[in-house]
Amino acid sequence: MLDDNDAIPVFGPEVPAYGLDDRMGFQEAFYTLTRRLGDEMGYGVHFENDTFEMHPYCWCESDDCPQCGTHTQVNFWHKPTDLKVVWYKYPMRAAELNQPLTLEAFTAVVDACVASLDPAVPSTAVPSTAVPSTT
Repeated sequence: MLDDNDAIPVFGPEVPAYGLDDRMGFQEAFYTLTRRLGDEMGYGVHFENDTFEMHPYCWCESDDCPQCGTHTQVNFWHKPTDLKVVWYKYPMRAAELNQPLTLEAFTAVVDACVASLDPAVPSTAVPSTAVPSTT
């Protein structure tokens, strides 16, 4: 895991990465959101609205992939706070955040994301097994 002085490429060279003190607590809070989006497997979905953006972990290793190749896409972005999270395989596993965050604050972020959803959202989310279109 990275320490506070390390940076991962997706956050930029001058942005430190922060880990989680209570991964299971963060994971359970986040699963409230993924389940609301229709993700029963727990890997996340491809989804974006005015409040947040989510993408499951990708291991395609393609040079032009925004996660694997160009490192320009994070797994989760809460737009109002600019909170960005990357993880390994499933949400919050070996997670790194672009800012320090308590579980209480993260739960508030998740609650805001859930509140931003339209009741029809599960039918519009792309399952994590689907490959997003690049067009």
